[in-house]
Amino acid sequence: MVEIIKTELLRRKRDNKSYSLRAFADFLEISPGRLSELLSGKRSLSKKMKIKISERLGLSEMNELLETQPQNLTFSDRTDYHFLSNDAFTVLADWYHFAILSLADTADFKADPKWIAKRLGISILEATEALARLRKVGAIKLSGSKMTKTNKSVRAGNGLDSQALRISHRQSIEQAVISLNETPVDLRDISSITMAIDLKKLPIAKKIIQEFRHKMADVMESGNQTEVYNLNIQLVPVSTRRTL
Repeated sequence: MVEIIKTELLRRKRDNKSYSLRAFADFLEISPGRLSELLSGKRSLSKKMKIKISERLGLSEMNELLETQPQNLTFSDRTDYHFLSNDAFTVLADWYHFAILSLADTADFKADPKWIAKRLGISILEATEALARLRKVGAIKLSGSKMTKTNKSVRAGNGLDSQALRISHRQSIEQAVISLNETPVDLRDISSITMAIDLKKLPIAKKIIQEFRHKMADVMESGNQTEVYNLNIQLVPVSTRRTL
């Protein structure tokens, strides 16, 4: 849970350079001194405090998992994929964690924070801390200068709807916007279609999208893997919901 708090504080500082520990403490409704002690490991989190902080961070769906942490800060098997638990996904919500896992499949990968930072356009500190988090949740194993993925494919659990997941989706969309302006057309594909739909068919549409993602991954991950790409698919309403 402390790792989750640290991750959220770093995210807020990254978005607002002047954001302070005191401001974060005010948001969490705890004293700055207590927050500092929690982050430094000088004070432990009570169950009551865990629940309060998770609710303040919009992570109330994690409350049932808090009693068994850190056991739930791991991967669980389901069909071909390994699904992240809610709290594990919260720790790894920033886009570069999954990018590092994919980057590890490229031929010239180096488990070196400096090399990773250069390839992904992040800071060396972000790369270093990301490797530590990935190791903590059991996504990778580090041995000297070598990194081994514990699972081939990982993803958020089905039906997960949390602030962390929304942040992750937002970051993916923001990357697409940046790519729209900076990446040559022959190295990207961005398209859209607008349609009038039957809402009853939405579950079918979601199933088709899911199957398409899996097929696309199977095709693109075969052969000589040299780069890391995001595939974003958004199916969203542009009309206000009609009331009967």
